[in-house]
Amino acid sequence: MTKLIDFRDQLKTVASERGIPKLTFMPFCIKAASIALTKYHILNSSLDVEKESVIYKAAHNVSVAIDTPQGLIVPNIKNCEAKNILDIAKDLNELVESGRRGALTPRDFADGTFTLSNIGVVS
Repeated sequence: MTKLIDFRDQLKTVASERGIPKLTFMPFCIKAASIALTKYHILNSSLDVEKESVIYKAAHNVSVAIDTPQGLIVPNIKNCEAKNILDIAKDLNELVESGRRGALTPRDFADGTFTLSNIGVVS
């Protein structure tokens, strides 16, 4: 955990320079989950009972619980497999802000393939 904390601290300056005001641990968890989904494809799949087949999802659209004034919501960050940690952090911050303003759209919730529970406030 110490190395992760040090790495995040190093990236905070770069994140700030790229317009990412807050860099939490969640983008690191999301990227780690995406890497695991690449290795273990079955975890990013669904079951079609009628056709008796498993549907493997190409995209890693990771859903994350966000607490908003309207209650708990679970939008997703699209295509995490193709994004780096800072891209994921940017998307996550945008979802959080949109959620707090009540400005999320149905697209923000559509096509989630994997869900992570929010680890809460850890700075």
